[in-house]
Amino acid sequence: MKTLLRWTAFFILGVVPIAFFLVTMAVKNGLSKNRFLNKIYAKTHHYFWIKCPLCQNYFGGHESGENYIMTSWFTGRVVCSNDECQNAAKKQMLQFMKDNPPPVGYVREK
Repeated sequence: MKTLLRWTAFFILGVVPIAFFLVTMAVKNGLSKNRFLNKIYAKTHHYFWIKCPLCQNYFGGHESGENYIMTSWFTGRVVCSNDECQNAAKKQMLQFMKDNPPPVGYVREK
């Protein structure tokens, strides 16, 4: 019985944290393309996990790019870091800024 308790404690206190650390480092450094591992990373680190509005693939907040789809001057939809989605979002964002003048009193951050 003591041996079983020792192996259980070793597994819970030793193996699980090391495995969690290795998965975290792989996902954080972009080494994992596995969606399941990315979902676990996003959920355990309190990032969102949503569908990209353009390609409909799920992605986490740790994977989002710098461009987004503007719905108004104050709101937008974030897109995944896929190159096609980033380019389409940037094109839409520039077109929105060109077609819609900023509201009165709007100051853009530098």
